[in-house]
Amino acid sequence: MREVAGKDSKNFIGFTLLIFIFLAVFFLRHMPSERGGEGAENTSSFFASKDKKNKEALSPFIKKIEVNTATAKELETLPGIGKLLASRIIDERRKVGGFKRVEDLMNVKGIGEKKLEAIRGAVQIGQ
Repeated sequence: MREVAGKDSKNFIGFTLLIFIFLAVFFLRHMPSERGGEGAENTSSFFASKDKKNKEALSPFIKKIEVNTATAKELETLPGIGKLLASRIIDERRKVGGFKRVEDLMNVKGIGEKKLEAIRGAVQIGQ
């Protein structure tokens, strides 16, 4: 009887370790890194997805960043926005007296259509 209990105990420990490893890998791949990126992609939100429908569905649950009042640190949490682009956004914001539309971010050197689409669901202007 003791031998059977020992095998069950080893199976339970092995199964528990397997689950732990799976969860660790899952969260490491999906949680933001210190560089402002996520896993293999350069996104900063746990909920970020290339699928536009998923972004739109999740956008009410994600706190949006107000571009006209955000600090450089806050801007750096956006997908693909590092220190340099955050600085450029702030410089452009000061230069024009604030952005009127999200699309105005394309006037910032380094922000094109792709980058704008990547951050569109995570930013807002004057709301």
